[in-house]
This record gives sequence, structure tokens and C-alpha cells, in this order.
Amino acid sequence: MPDLFHALRGLGRPIGSSIGGQIARLHKKLLTLQQQMLITTVEDKRQILQQSIDNINQELQVKEFAQQQYNQALHTITGAVHPFDIDTHQWQLSSTLSSCLNAPLTELSILAL
Repeated sequence: MPDLFHALRGLGRPIGSSIGGQIARLHKKLLTLQQQMLITTVEDKRQILQQSIDNINQELQVKEFAQQQYNQALHTITGAVHPFDIDTHQWQLSSTLSSCLNAPLTELSILAL
């Protein structure tokens, strides 16, 4: 199952990289807006900046939740393709593999959209 393990990790890697990149870009935008807020004295402009900051914070929460879902899906996949069950130390059967992988692979496909 090591080849399956690496194949599934490789399948998910672009998704994780994409989410991580989106989070990094949002943090950069947030920092820029916060710096603009510090030097802006016009109240109307400050309100617009604050609304933008609030929107980015909301988007960040969504992306960070997606990142948590991604990490959980990878953890589940790792456990499913491991030769034995981490909790029971019993050998895992290949017959149960597809049912164990169904939910995390579905989650990855949703995150890929």
C-alpha cells in the first residue's frame, strides 16, 4: 500500500498548495489594508477600508476552515492506507479500503472546486 499512500498524497498536494496560497494572498491583502487604515484620516475612506478588512477576515475564516478539512481528509487517507489500524493495531483489509477512502476523497474533490 505504500504506492497507494504516495499516489493519494500526491493527488491532494495541489489542493493543499492552492488553499495555502490563497490564505497567504489574503493575509498580504489584509496587512496592506491595515497599513492603509493606520495612515488614513478621512472617515469615509476608513469605513470603506474597514469593510474590506471585515470581508477579507471572513474569507480568511472560510479558507482556514477549508485548510482544516484538507488536513483532516489527508489524515483519514493516511490512516486508511496504513497497513494496520493505528488504534487497534490489527491488520487492515484491502476489502474495506474503498469504503474508508470514499468520504475523504469526496472531501478533497469538493475542496478542489
